Amino acid sequence: MPDNVIRDLQAFTPVGLDRDAVLFAAGRTTARRWGGWKWVAVSLAMTNAFSLGVLLWPKPMPPPPQVMNVEPPTVIEPPEPYRPDPSSYIALRQGWNAPHRPTVAGEPPAMPPTPLTPRSLSDPRVH
Repeated sequence: MPDNVIRDLQAFTPVGLDRDAVLFAAGRTTARRWGGWKWVAVSLAMTNAFSLGVLLWPKPMPPPPQVMNVEPPTVIEPPEPYRPDPSSYIALRQGWNAPHRPTVAGEPPAMPPTPLTPRSLSDPRVH
């Protein structure tokens, strides 16, 4: 702004006007007069309260189940352990594991196999 306008505005003093009343009137005219936000806030609060009421409303309990004549449970005996056929591969494989081999009544315990080394070839027990 030019300096002369600023000087003129500084020197301007209106007669018969109250400075505070003018500022108060200007503030009131710039403020919004729409009070609709209050209705929006109330409607949102009511909607939330309604939703919460619907969610927390107690649900009807289903009728208790009726007890019928029930037989006592049958006891199931555990099955016998699996015993492979003596001529099967499983029995043969179990026979190779000498320390774990089952013993048959009247049969002597199995001897551990002797290692084949040059000294054992001269041993008469190996032949």
